[in-house]
Amino acid sequence: MTSSAYKMISIPDAQDIVLSHTRPLGPVEVGLASALGRILAADVTAPDSLPPFPASIKDGYAVVAADGVGEYPVVGESRAGHMDELPVLPGTVAYITTGAPVPPGADAVVQVEDTEVVAAETGGGRRVRICKAARPAQDIRPVGSDITQGDTVLRAGELVGVAEVGILATVGAVQLTVHAVPKVGRGSRGEEGEREAGFVGFHLVVLLALRKLAGWPRPELRRVAARLTHDIRLDPERPEYHRATLQWSTLPPGSAPGAVAYAAAAGAAAGAAAGAEAGAEGGAGVGAQRAPLGACELWAVSTGNQISSRLLSARSANALLEIPCAAGVLAAGSLVSALLIDDLGTMPVPEGGVPTTLGF
Repeated sequence: MTSSAYKMISIPDAQDIVLSHTRPLGPVEVGLASALGRILAADVTAPDSLPPFPASIKDGYAVVAADGVGEYPVVGESRAGHMDELPVLPGTVAYITTGAPVPPGADAVVQVEDTEVVAAETGGGRRVRICKAARPAQDIRPVGSDITQGDTVLRAGELVGVAEVGILATVGAVQLTVHAVPKVGRGSRGEEGEREAGFVGFHLVVLLALRKLAGWPRPELRRVAARLTHDIRLDPERPEYHRATLQWSTLPPGSAPGAVAYAAAAGAAAGAAAGAEAGAEGGAGVGAQRAPLGACELWAVSTGNQISSRLLSARSANALLEIPCAAGVLAAGSLVSALLIDDLGTMPVPEGGVPTTLGF
C-alpha cells in the first residue's frame, strides 16, 4: 500500500495553520463609493453633530409654547434646505416640515393634524388655528440628539455594509481608511475531476485566509444548527463536509419518514406549549396560530451525490454539513452543525410560505 510522505491533518488543524501565518493587508484610503464590503482599518468619528440645528420631528407649525391655543398669523416657512429669515415672536407661528430647522424664537412644534387653516381676509396674510397647546421642546430634535461631534460612528474592524454607507454619508465621511483587499490568481493542475473538492476546500480554508488578509477580525465561516431531511451514510475513514441547501420551514417536501416523524412530534409539542401560553394569557385561538411557527426549524436538504467530480452537488448549496467520521447512518431528523457558505436570503421558500408572528 502506497503511503504519503505528508501527514494527513484535519480541516480545523489546516485552518489554524493557515490563519496563524496570515496577516491583514495594510491600510489604504478609499472614497465612500468604494467602501462597500470593505473592513475599516481606523475608527470613524463624526466631524459635526447631527442634527446640526434644532430640527422638527413633524410637519406642522413652529410656535411659542406659552402662546397656547388660538388663531395666529403665519409669518414664514422653514423647509429642509430653506428657512425664511423671520423670527417667530410671541403671537406668531411659522409653517415647518419634517427635518427642517426650527426658526429663532420658536420653542415647540404643533403637528399639522392639530391645526386648522383659517380663511384669509381680503388683503390679509395666512392665518392658522392652533387647536392643541404645545409643551416646550415638543416635537423638536435638539442639536446632537442623534450623533454628537467627536462620537465614534464606526470602529476599526467593522464591515462596511449598506446601512454603514448610509451612516457614513450622513456624517460626511467621504474618505475612509480600510484594509487593502487581496488579489487572487487561479492556476489549474489539469485535474478537472476534482472541482467539487476544490469548491469545499476553498470555502473551508482559502476563503478564511482571504478574509483575514482583507482585515476581518473573525474570518471563520458562521455555524448554525439544522436537521437532516434524509439519512446520510457515514464514512468510517474520514469526516465529510456535505453540501446542502438550508430551508426554514416546518418540513420540506419529500423528506424521509424519520424526518416526518420528528417534525410531527415537534409540531405537537410546539402546539401544546403555545396552547398553554394562550390559556395563561387568556387569548382565543392563539395556540392554533402559534404552533406552526414554533415547529419551524432549519432543515438541511442534501444536494445529492457528493463525489468530488460532481459539479451539480454545489448547485444551490448554501451550507456545508459537518458529518462525523463514524460507521453507520445518521438518521433523518438528526441535528447537525452547518457552515454557511452563502446568503440565507436566497434559500428556498416552502410551499405555502412560512408562518409569521401572531398578529402579522
